[in-house]
Amino acid sequence: MKPNKILVGIILVLVGVFSLLRNYIPFNFGMLMMLVTGLALLLLYRQKKAVWSLFAGAYLTYFGALQFLGWVGIRLGGHVFVGMFFIVPGIIFMVLYLEKKKRGLLIPSCVLLCLGAFITISGGIFRMLRMIPYAIIIMGVMMILKSILNKPRN
Repeated sequence: MKPNKILVGIILVLVGVFSLLRNYIPFNFGMLMMLVTGLALLLLYRQKKAVWSLFAGAYLTYFGALQFLGWVGIRLGGHVFVGMFFIVPGIIFMVLYLEKKKRGLLIPSCVLLCLGAFITISGGIFRMLRMIPYAIIIMGVMMILKSILNKPRN
C-alpha cells in the first residue's frame, strides 16, 4: 500500500472521529481543519516542492495554532499576531534559500524576520519606532562584518 493512501486514510479517520466528538464535546472544528489542511500542505511542499503549498500551509498552520491557543485559554497580544505576519514569510524565504541557495531570497528573509522580531518583542508597531536606533546599529554592524568577512585572502 502506498504511503499517500495510508496518510489519506488516517486523515479521514481523524476527521470522522472529531466529527463524532463534536456532538459531545464543544470543539472548534474549523481550528482543527485549518491545522490539518496547513500540515497537509506543508507535507505536499516536502514531497512535491510546490512553493505555493509552503506559503498556504504555513499561514493555515499559523492561524490554526492561534485558534488552538485561544481555545486552550492562552491569549496573545495583537503585537504577536502582527509580528508573525512578518516572521512567517521570513521563515518561508529562509527555507527556500536553504534549499535553492539563491542569494535573492536571503535578504527579504532577514528583513522580514528582523522586522517581525522587533514588532513582537517591542509590543507593537508604535513602540517599535523607539527601536529604530537599535535596528540602525545592528544593520551597521552587519555591514561591517560582511565587509570584513568578504575580504579577499592572499
